Order: sequence, then structure tokens, then C-alpha cells
Amino acid sequence: DITPWSSFYDAVSQDFKSESLNCFSVIKAVWDVLDYRGSNDSGLLELSKTFRACKTVRFPSSLSNWLWTAFTYTAMVDYPTPANFMMNLPAYPVKEMCKIIDSFPVGADVVEKAFTAASLYYNYTGDQKCFEMEGGDDPHGLSGWGWQACTEMVMPMTVSNESMFPPSGFSYEEKSEGCFASYEVRPRMNWITTEYGGHVSFLSDFLMFTSEPS
Repeated sequence: DITPWSSFYDAVSQDFKSESLNCFSVIKAVWDVLDYRGSNDSGLLELSKTFRACKTVRFPSSLSNWLWTAFTYTAMVDYPTPANFMMNLPAYPVKEMCKIIDSFPVGADVVEKAFTAASLYYNYTGDQKCFEMEGGDDPHGLSGWGWQACTEMVMPMTVSNESMFPPSGFSYEEKSEGCFASYEVRPRMNWITTEYGGHVSFLSDFLMFTSEPS
């Protein structure tokens, strides 16, 4: 309980919201639309075309994860100068994403807006003809984060109702089962505070030791 569990996604959401309330609202609305349209094969086929997927996607969650990654990582590298730390991106990429969303006419499809904005992250250079939504490569080795999060850095993360992402909770038990299923290890939930410490008593800053006069 050192840091509020929803802090990360609250901060990401605020980054977009501070640029444009409309941008924030479009992203917040797209998740339910994806689930609804992707609930059958014909819907997934149409969504695959909209997202320019290299192959027809099998699960709507693949599209949600694609968008989620784009918006989250862009906020993490929202630098004031062009950079290629994660992907090739312009300066202030969150601002640029929101400009894309805000440029659409009133009544435009929310999925098209979100996809076009997310494409800035994946295809700012314009050289991608299609996108791998499922089973793509991992050029930055990000899959290693799963192992690290299961063995060292157990970071409870939730999504609040105020976020632009779908609300979600955190269960230590589910985390443990997921880690065991993937890596046959179980996380040590208190390892960080045991190793590095946690809360420090306010009173400890004011301790003063005295001795009795002889």
C-alpha cells in the first residue's frame, strides 16, 4: 500500500485528458465498442480490415491490447523532442495523437479515430503495410517484464473508473496462479519492502537520545 494501485493508469489518462477532453472521451469509449463488434466472426473480419491487420484476428482482446499498448507506451515516452526509444515518434506524441482524434468530423466512427491515433505509435514512419495483431515479434524484449514482475517487482496495478481504460482490479491470488502457469514460479509479494524497506515512521525523524545526568 505504498503507492495507490491506480496511480499509473490515472497518470496515463490524465496525460491525454490534459491535451483534449474529446481525445480522452474517445479512447474511454472505444473499448466497449470493440467488445461489441468483435463478438462474432463477421465483426472480427470488419475490425481486422479497419485495423489493417496482416491476418484476421481471432479475439477482440487482441485489438484492445494493440490500442492499450499504443496509448500507454506513448504516454511513457511523451518527450518534448522526437525520439525512438520505443518506436519512432514525434515530439509531444500524446498531443499529436489527440490532434489526430480531434481532426475527425463530428459523428466519425470511434474505432476509426482510436485506430488512426494509435497508428502514430506503430507507424509514424509510414512504412508498415499491415499490423501483426497476434503472435508478433518482440524487438524490445518486453516479454521479459512478465518474468521480472513474477519474481522481483510485484506491482499491484488497477484501473479506476476515472481512467480512460476499462476498470479492473488486482488479486494477489490470481497473480500468483498466472505466474505459476506461465513460469512455474510464484511471486514473493513482500519482497520489495523486505529488501528495500517501505513506510518510515514520521516520528523517527524527531527521535532524540538523552542520558540521565550523573
